[in-house]
Amino acid sequence: MLVSPGVHANVVMAFCETYRADQSGGGGKLIFLIELAIAVSVALVPLVVLHSHMRRMLTDQCGTVERAEFWIRYTYLVVVGVAMLATVMGTHQGAGAISGDIVRAAFTRALIGTLAALIGVGIQIVKFLPRPQ
Repeated sequence: MLVSPGVHANVVMAFCETYRADQSGGGGKLIFLIELAIAVSVALVPLVVLHSHMRRMLTDQCGTVERAEFWIRYTYLVVVGVAMLATVMGTHQGAGAISGDIVRAAFTRALIGTLAALIGVGIQIVKFLPRPQ
């Protein structure tokens, strides 16, 4: 049984609201790791949804399964990397505790990075599609 994404976000935000950083400064590392986990999660959702379609299309365009697999893996690295970069560029490592606002900002930055990477990859793929006669 699938649970809606809103429920997952609420669970994460509830966890983050109850967590308080300890006095040793370890909270900054935890915030950073949570932001990275959010970025990877957000980036993987569209990749999982598009995987089978990309495989078929790229196999047709590339001619071999090996070439298609290379470009699929390349796409995964680019999309996840850009989402992580967008999230890290606005990290809240210095915050004293994790809050809903920090989680929301991480989701927003990860989503923007993911969409930017998908648009960039999509533009490159469209360039190589055959034009209708």
